[in-house]
Amino acid sequence: MFFLPESPRWLARKDRWDEAHAILTLVHGKGDSNSPFVLRELEEIREMVNFEKQNSDVTYLELLKPHMINRTHIGVFTQIWSQLTGMNVMSATLMMLCLFANAGILASYGKWAGPNGVQNTKEASWEVSGAPSKAVIAFSYLFVASYAPSWGPVSWIYPPELYPLRVRGKAVSLATSANWAFNFALGYFVPPAFVNIKWQTYLIFGIFCLSMTIHTFFMFPETAGKTLEEVVDIFEDPSGIGHLGTPAWKTRASTKRTVMLEQNRLNEAEKGAGDHQDSPDRRGSETAGIMS
Repeated sequence: MFFLPESPRWLARKDRWDEAHAILTLVHGKGDSNSPFVLRELEEIREMVNFEKQNSDVTYLELLKPHMINRTHIGVFTQIWSQLTGMNVMSATLMMLCLFANAGILASYGKWAGPNGVQNTKEASWEVSGAPSKAVIAFSYLFVASYAPSWGPVSWIYPPELYPLRVRGKAVSLATSANWAFNFALGYFVPPAFVNIKWQTYLIFGIFCLSMTIHTFFMFPETAGKTLEEVVDIFEDPSGIGHLGTPAWKTRASTKRTVMLEQNRLNEAEKGAGDHQDSPDRRGSETAGIMS
């Protein structure tokens, strides 16, 4: 962590603009501090930070207002689902399949290990041996392999992208508290679950993963390739669903335009369209809506 650069938006909030400019140049400008993309990004940050300074009286109650409640629910459930995948128990569609597969193998080839469990561990209440035991191990590793590059890091990266600077600190702290609350709850639930319902515990987490897949498809918008200001546009889209914005299943990753901006390969007409889309007047009206 000591070797990673600071967030340019954090530096901007501390009035360390030269450092923020240097970080943007390093990340997006390929060493060119006058890159149009860098200057555009810096100007967007400047406008947003100035607005946030004028509206520093944010409270947690603001996260429950109609224009913010959807983003709050998405951030909180991102962390909740991180726990309900069952990852911490064993240490997302593919994760769901691995859990159901383990449940089926244990139900078909396993047997009750007796009142004292395996090697006097009551929570290890189901015993399986031979080739089926190797299959359980294999599916457990596949589960971890599917979680580690997906829901594991996403649960920490995604929530901060959902909120404007004004409420980001409090919103992310609320989402993180949901993670630890469910971590604590599962610590109490899982051991007796393995004692009492044995292999069926895997079914519970498999159903959680299925529910997570449906919930994510319909409610979690794609933020890849978008600036934080463009993410605000998704949730405050006037032509979208009331208090939800653009339907999540209609959003797409848009890295192509960002890469072209970084490489200065957009023509003037496209740049103008993008600048109009993110013009100060529009952002002003949108951010003013945050205060309503």
